Amino acid sequence: WKDEIVFVPLQDVLRLEAKSGYTHIYAKDGRKYISAKGLTEYEDLLPSSLFFRVHHSHIINLNHVKKYHKGRGGMIEMCDNAMIEVASRRKDEFLGMYGLKF
Repeated sequence: WKDEIVFVPLQDVLRLEAKSGYTHIYAKDGRKYISAKGLTEYEDLLPSSLFFRVHHSHIINLNHVKKYHKGRGGMIEMCDNAMIEVASRRKDEFLGMYGLKF
């Protein structure tokens, strides 16, 4: 671990993932950052107009969603081709952000 703080512009953050007590932050340039802060802390900090918690372990940047694959909760394909599961209880709210209903 380096003793540094990296500032990543919000528009460059693709997604955040909770893993083993840490938050993994994926950037548009392909870099991945690891933070000791929990996902809930980021959920409280990030603007809800840009970021959405689709699952207990994932927050996504709504501007980097490529596709939505239908299913019980469905899957989101991000612009980096990552496939993110949508919790069934979050599906309607997520689709509603795009003016969609299924």
